[in-house]
Amino acid sequence: MGSKSNVVITYKTKLNKLKKMQKMKNLMMLVALILTITVMSCDEKMTEDTTPVEESQGAAANSRLRVLSNNALNTTNMNIWVELTASDFPQEVTDYLANNHDGIGIEESWKTDEGQIVILLENDVVLIFSPSGELIIALDLGDFLDDEEDDWEDIEIADLPQVILDYVATNYPDATIEEAGKDLDNGDFIVILDNGLVLVFDKDGVFLEVWEDDEDEDWEDLDLADIPQAILDYIAANYATAVIEEAAVNLEDGSFAIFLDSEIVLLFDKDGNFLEEMTEDDFEEDDFDEIDPEDLPQAVKDYIATNHPTATIEEAEVDPEDGTIYVLLDSDLVLVFDANGTYLDEFEEWEEECVAVPVADLLQAIKDYVATNYPDRTISEAWYNAEDKEYYVELDDETVLVFDEAGTFIEVLD
Repeated sequence: MGSKSNVVITYKTKLNKLKKMQKMKNLMMLVALILTITVMSCDEKMTEDTTPVEESQGAAANSRLRVLSNNALNTTNMNIWVELTASDFPQEVTDYLANNHDGIGIEESWKTDEGQIVILLENDVVLIFSPSGELIIALDLGDFLDDEEDDWEDIEIADLPQVILDYVATNYPDATIEEAGKDLDNGDFIVILDNGLVLVFDKDGVFLEVWEDDEDEDWEDLDLADIPQAILDYIAANYATAVIEEAAVNLEDGSFAIFLDSEIVLLFDKDGNFLEEMTEDDFEEDDFDEIDPEDLPQAVKDYIATNHPTATIEEAEVDPEDGTIYVLLDSDLVLVFDANGTYLDEFEEWEEECVAVPVADLLQAIKDYVATNYPDRTISEAWYNAEDKEYYVELDDETVLVFDEAGTFIEVLD
C-alpha cells in the first residue's frame, strides 16, 4: 500500500493540518491510512433519455458525488437513484440553471430515492432541489473531494535540481530515488526513496525534513477473492443487496475491514467473526487523545491567560502523531499549538462542521438581508452546517452572520 498517492496525500495532510476543511481532511486520511481509494470521475455526457436503473447503478458506483454523503445529502442509497437528463428537469430547475449558471455544463444529474433532484455542474457546484424544483441548497464539491492531487506534479528524477540529487547521494548513498514530485502550492520538492524515507526540500532545493512512509503500515489491501468465506457468507446473509468495493487486512491483529457500496464498513476478527458495523466517517476519524487542561504545557496556559483572560478551557486534545495540541474554549474558539506549546493557529469550532456554499447560490433571503443591512459590504464566503441547519456568511470585513435554513437572520458571531 505504500504507493506514491499515499505519500502525496500524507505529505499534503501534514502541510494542511491546521486547515479547517474537515471533510476533505477526513477523506484524505481514509485514503492514506486504509485503502487508497481513487475517486473516479464520470466523464460521459448525459444521453437524451433517462438512463435505465441497471445502467444508473453502474454510473452511481463511479460518481464523484459519492464522497458527498453527509446530513445535507445522503448518498448511501445512490445505487437506487435514477440518472436524469436535462429534459427531465422541472421547469423551475431549468430556469434556475439558465439564470444562475448559464453556460456551465452538467456533469451528472440524479433523482434521489426521496425525490430530490441533485445536479453536479462541471465547475464542481452541487445543486440540490426539492421534487418540485425549489433550490434547497448548493454545495461546493471541492470541500469534499480529495483534490490534493491537483496541487501535485510528478517530476522525472533526472529533472530534480542538482542540489537535491547531491544531498541524496551524500546522505543516503545506499538508497535509490523511486519517485519525486513537486507541491505546486509552495514549490516544495518531495523525494521518495526505496528505503521508505520521504525527503522534503524547499523550492531552492534546501533540505527541510525527513519522515517515514509508514502512515498505512498496519493495513494492507486485500484482493476480494481472498476474503474468508465466513465473511462472504455473513455479508450475503445480512447485506444481501450490498456490493463489496474494497477490503483490507490489519497486519497487527489479522482483522478485516470490508467496505460496502453503501458507505458502510464492516469489521471482522482474524477468524472471520463479525465485530462491528460503522460508517466510513466513523472509521476514518482521527484518533486524538484527550488531555486534562491541568496537564497542558505551561506555554499553552500562559498564552490563554494572556490572550483570552476571561475564557475557560472546555476540553483539550493532542494528536499523538505529531503532538499538535487543540484547545477548545467556552467561546467556541479552537486554539492550535505545537507539541512545545507554541501558538500556531485558531479557528471557530463551527467551521469544522461546515461545508462551503457557493456565494452565487445562497438563498435570496440571505442576499437581500446583507444588501439591506450591510450595503457597503460584500459576501466573501459562505458555509452551511447540516447538523444545525444554519448558514454562516462571512463579509469582506470578516463579520460573520448566521441564518437559519430558511434564510432568516439569527445573529452576528462575535
